[in-house]
Amino acid sequence: MGSNRTGRRLREQRQLHPPSSAALHDLVAGPSTWYGSALRNRANPSQIDGPGPVIAIRSRGRGAQGQALVEFALVFPVLVLVILGIFEVGRLVFAYNTLGNAAREGARVAAVNQIQTSPDCTNNRPIVDPATPHWSIKQCAADKAISLGLTDADVDVQYSAPPGVTWTCSPTLRVGCLATVTVHHEYRAVTPIIGDILGPIGLEAVSEMPIERVFP
Repeated sequence: MGSNRTGRRLREQRQLHPPSSAALHDLVAGPSTWYGSALRNRANPSQIDGPGPVIAIRSRGRGAQGQALVEFALVFPVLVLVILGIFEVGRLVFAYNTLGNAAREGARVAAVNQIQTSPDCTNNRPIVDPATPHWSIKQCAADKAISLGLTDADVDVQYSAPPGVTWTCSPTLRVGCLATVTVHHEYRAVTPIIGDILGPIGLEAVSEMPIERVFP
């Protein structure tokens, strides 16, 4: 009985004693010796013992950064080209819509006033003297597309009889004749790369309206 109590007391005392520093060293430097050395030498990574997976991870990180830089250098010109292309498509659509508005404006003028040219387009006043008009078909159409730099030479006016009639509109115009106004424009891209790829693009807009009044 006495020996059993003594042995039990010794075992309890061993369990209460903390492990020695050598035992702790064995626990840390067990299967992962290089990792324990790395933890102890964090202040100086160059002295880390072992195969060095930490250094391998850093190398992979730098390689990924270099790869991303190369990929960006390859994709960036294509991205810029796409953005410039979208910009030029917007300008092209704007130019075409502007030509359509100019052709409709010329056809509206031709429906009540068949004067071809004039110094300006002030169609809110009646023409007193046909010899000195202040609004006309071509000038009003060109003014409607002033952002494109149109002139009278870019506007064509023709008259024709409507289908299904026996009379003609040449050489004498009459009410009911069809006035056809055609506006031309050569579109050029402002960006050098897109301009070299596309070149000049010819645009044309046509509007037709019957004559409501013959003047002059």
